[in-house]
Amino acid sequence: MAATSKKDQENTEMKPSIYSLTRDQLIDWAIAHGEKKFRATQIWDWLYKKRVQSFEEMTNISKDFIAVLKENFDFNPLKQRIVQESADGTIKYLFELPDGMLIETVLMRQHYGLSV
Repeated sequence: MAATSKKDQENTEMKPSIYSLTRDQLIDWAIAHGEKKFRATQIWDWLYKKRVQSFEEMTNISKDFIAVLKENFDFNPLKQRIVQESADGTIKYLFELPDGMLIETVLMRQHYGLSV
């Protein structure tokens, strides 16, 4: 039987995505980890208004709390792999999840607007 390193074990144990929390869950989590409610609001704004790509870009969050976030969550937005557009304006996207699984979705233009 082959031995596994700690790094191998860490790679197989996925942390939840920070994006998996609702705003209220993020508030509860931050409070449970010694922060005030406003800190969760700041994080939420970084994620959904400023659309940062890493915890380190959250410049008004302390480095210590960034470390706590990184210990508890993955920051793993979808990776866009392929985009195909047809003549009628339909766009097909292929996204990759952090675990390597793929998601395909299609954005279709309809007379009433867009449909996914």
